[in-house]
Amino acid sequence: MNNYPTLRDWRDYFIINKEGYDTSEGLEENDLKREKERVMAFFSKQFDYVIGPAITVGEGIEAFSLLEQVIELQRENYVLQQQMLELKNKLDQLIETLPTEKSVVLREISREEAKREIERLFASTDEVLYYSDIAERLGLELRVVVEICKELIKEGEIKIDAKALRNRR
Repeated sequence: MNNYPTLRDWRDYFIINKEGYDTSEGLEENDLKREKERVMAFFSKQFDYVIGPAITVGEGIEAFSLLEQVIELQRENYVLQQQMLELKNKLDQLIETLPTEKSVVLREISREEAKREIERLFASTDEVLYYSDIAERLGLELRVVVEICKELIKEGEIKIDAKALRNRR
């Protein structure tokens, strides 16, 4: 996190000397008043520099208070920017884990041709094939694939792997 100097840090820099002693120590009332005016004048200039000349400090509003508020807003802004960056990174990671959509172009073929293609697919592989896999690979409607596979199961051409079904859940 950025370490923005606080207004108190600036005040201390001007009011307390390098050895850490209060420079107001031993000052007469008039000298103390002049020192405070010098510091106030400096902070008013800093306030104008940070805020801009368009905003003037009205009666009853202390420049120190407004400058402290600006510095605090800068800190909060920095923290919010960091949090937004973290959220963006997490969102990017989440998006990467989402499955991608696939477009399947369905073909119009006869039921008998679809049955022969399904049989050939099963004959060409030893892997477990789910209805959705078959429909996607062959470009067939899922409903048609399910009907044909049930028919092939009844005929004893293919069989259901109960273990694979349990593992899929």
